[in-house]
Amino acid sequence: MATYVQKKRSIVKAITFRTIVLISDFTVVYLITHRVDTSLVGSPVMGIVGGERVWTGIKWGRIAEEIK
Repeated sequence: MATYVQKKRSIVKAITFRTIVLISDFTVVYLITHRVDTSLVGSPVMGIVGGERVWTGIKWGRIAEEIK
C-alpha cells in the first residue's frame, strides 16, 4: 500500500523541527554566554551557518571522483 504525504504535514513538520532547533540553539548559547541578547542573535545565526544547504556549497573536505 502506497503512502502519500500531504503538503500540510510537511510544512508543520518543518516548522516544528526548526522551532525545536531554534530553542535548543538559544539554550546552548545562553548556557555558554549567560546573555539573552547574545542568545537571541546567536541562535538564528547558528541555524543558518549550520544548515545543510550551506554545507552542500562548501567544497572543503570533499574528494572528487572520476566518472568511468
